Amino acid sequence: MNREFKRRMRREQQQQERSMMRGGQRPPVPVQQRQRRQRLKIRQYLGEIRAELRRVVWPTRQEVFTYSVVVIFVVTLLTGIIFVLDLGFAQAIVELFRPATR
Repeated sequence: MNREFKRRMRREQQQQERSMMRGGQRPPVPVQQRQRRQRLKIRQYLGEIRAELRRVVWPTRQEVFTYSVVVIFVVTLLTGIIFVLDLGFAQAIVELFRPATR
C-alpha cells in the first residue's frame, strides 16, 4: 500500500468513528493504534526518499527554460498592468480632491 491509500483509509476510518460517536456508541480502538508504531531507521528513510525521487518525472532543460520565459513574461505583463492601474487611480484621486478654483 502506498502512503496516499493509507491516508485515505485512515480518513475513512475516522469518519466512521465520528458517525458512530454521534449515535451514542464509542468506536472500538483499531489494532493499529494498540500496537506501538515502529520508527523507521535513518537508512531506510533515506532509501525510501531516494526511491520516490527516482519515480519523479523531471522536466528537461528545454522545458525549464520555456517555463522560466513564460513566468518572466507573465510577471512583467502583470506588473505593467498593475502599474498603469495604480497610476490611473492615483490621478483620479488627485483630481477628485483637488481644491476647486474660483
